[in-house]
Amino acid sequence: APAGQPGPTTSSSGPPTTLTPASTTPADPAANDDGLTPAQRKQQASQRKQLQGNSAFQRDGFVAELALGASLCISGTAACSNDGSAAGTLVGRNGPGFGTGVTLGVRFKQYIVVGLAYDFHMLSPRWGYGVAPITADELVYRNALLHNVFGVLRLVIPVSRVDIGLEVAPGYSFQFFNPQEGRLVRQLPLESQATAIQQEFSRGFALKLAPVLSVFVSKRAYLGVRGDVILGLHPTTCYKDAVSLKNICVERSYVDDDRRAPVHTLGLKALVGAVF
Repeated sequence: APAGQPGPTTSSSGPPTTLTPASTTPADPAANDDGLTPAQRKQQASQRKQLQGNSAFQRDGFVAELALGASLCISGTAACSNDGSAAGTLVGRNGPGFGTGVTLGVRFKQYIVVGLAYDFHMLSPRWGYGVAPITADELVYRNALLHNVFGVLRLVIPVSRVDIGLEVAPGYSFQFFNPQEGRLVRQLPLESQATAIQQEFSRGFALKLAPVLSVFVSKRAYLGVRGDVILGLHPTTCYKDAVSLKNICVERSYVDDDRRAPVHTLGLKALVGAVF
């Protein structure tokens, strides 16, 4: 190199460094900063909305319900009515009465309720000797009281604030038909003469089937309606002798057109409940 001019420089540290240009591949126009496509974001938003809707109402926890309504008779082993055309010395019918019930249980995973229930039904037995219609002075029975205890299994489909359910409840029940003093006189099997009856009753297995519809009115409380079909599947009908006070029972297969128990019942009830 001429004097006063620097010569060419060399590097002893290796080959020259090569620079790689930034990627020019265009970004997916359908992707956002989260890396999701619009379809994926829409699905995620729908799932989030569904979860928020379910969490807006308490659907897991302890359940308490009170139901009030009417009770109707359905013929079972005993008939609910006799206008005089059927066999038997008593004519009349079991009129509607009052019905109520309490349910306590636990709700799991929104879809299942397990618990215990007590249902009390009354009927208005308007039976008498003679020709229908029976007047108040001719009534043989004072009242009919039906007590039912059940283990409850309810399956529930939640839809927003609405619950649609079906209840299946096996249990045990008592049915008492209480006569006016001295007005019910029967000659029972194995008895030599007719005697006054103090009480007619039956007891045994019962099964409740009940559709339920309820609507949440707050986070925990709800209102609804329930239809209880209670099958009284009792094996015997019993009579308490008013004199000896002993119970005389006859099998369900025994032909007795004047027996009043057991019957089935239909309860139409409004309910109020809460989940804690």
